[in-house]
Amino acid sequence: MPSNKQRRQAAQRRLQRQLERRAELARKRRRNVLIGVTAAAVVLVAGVVLLLTGIGGDDTGSTLPPMICQGPAPRVNGQFVLPAGGQEFSPLVAR
Repeated sequence: MPSNKQRRQAAQRRLQRQLERRAELARKRRRNVLIGVTAAAVVLVAGVVLLLTGIGGDDTGSTLPPMICQGPAPRVNGQFVLPAGGQEFSPLVAR
């Protein structure tokens, strides 16, 4: 049967191993949190850059073409003149 002194020494060894394991887990936890925060920051910065540069979306499916203002609509005798393509032109309706 172990003596009181031997039991105390065994308890101290167990406590020392416990403290070492807790310190190791704390180091791993801090490292993992740092990796996660860094990855989230990279994704956030990339998203902001894509949003600001317009790379993320494609506007080719737009229903309205861009309107170019080149001054007043051409008129002959008070009537609007058709554009060269022969399509009807109305300054009030965007097509």
